[in-house]
Amino acid sequence: MTKRRFRTCWIVTLLALVAASPQPARALAIAIRAPMIVLDPASIEFDSVDMGVAQVNPLGILHVLEPGYAVTTQAWADDVNGVLAGRAGFGLIPDRPGVLPAAFAESNVTGEGTVSGPPGIFHLITIALDLHGRFVGLDGFPKVGMRGTLSVAGVADAEPTYQVTSAIDWEIPAGLPAVQTTTWAFKGSNPSEAYPAATPLVLSSHPDALLGQARVTFLAEGGTAIFVEADLQGSAEPLVSDGISRAGDGQIDFANTGTLRVQLPPGVEFVNATGVLASDVVVPEPAMGLMIAAGASLLLGVLGRRGPA
Repeated sequence: MTKRRFRTCWIVTLLALVAASPQPARALAIAIRAPMIVLDPASIEFDSVDMGVAQVNPLGILHVLEPGYAVTTQAWADDVNGVLAGRAGFGLIPDRPGVLPAAFAESNVTGEGTVSGPPGIFHLITIALDLHGRFVGLDGFPKVGMRGTLSVAGVADAEPTYQVTSAIDWEIPAGLPAVQTTTWAFKGSNPSEAYPAATPLVLSSHPDALLGQARVTFLAEGGTAIFVEADLQGSAEPLVSDGISRAGDGQIDFANTGTLRVQLPPGVEFVNATGVLASDVVVPEPAMGLMIAAGASLLLGVLGRRGPA
């Protein structure tokens, strides 16, 4: 198993263990910091709270992993306001043999609640995760990426145990100069099971203004339990060619991104809600329609200041 696969498996496993642990239902604001070094548990930092802000490495302290190689990673999550943020970057001065660990940061918020009203009455609900980040300080053709994921359980026309997922991935593959964008809209755990209720929207793939929205619009019956999870992650690692990690640097900055909002019809609310579903992220119906317009305005402002690529 490669180091990259090992890192991913550990992160997924850790989140799954938190979600499945035998404890009362609660919301978690989660922040995870890497790099992940095989068999070195001290290389991961984890912070969680029942309600409020979780943060890892708030001062952005630089971690020297190898002579001439350092990373800095930060993660911040606020499940009161539905905000996710972070940063991941590296600097490698000389070429070094082998594959070096990546800088990796992840933040995560969750919430759950029961849709008000009697069974048999269905309500249209929209949940959206606005995303905004940037790739900066790129030198030596590193690999950098940012991914935002929104998952919702309790959708009426999906099996109760299924989650519907809407996700956007921006990546510059190692050795290439251009941003590549991928979107997912599926149910369950198989990305090939396309689901129309999930509608990820990419507004910009400019390196200085990665902008988009992961959205799920669905029908939910009164009395149905809804679970929401929003996740944002970024990574940066050197270009590896001919078994050599090449000198360079790169950073993914998502310090002002990952804003979750929930739109409910008039008169509908979440009962016994926790986390983000018990907070101000639940907004009146008209407010959700302004989110894409606001994102487009932000994009025009950013690109207007920086000029063409």
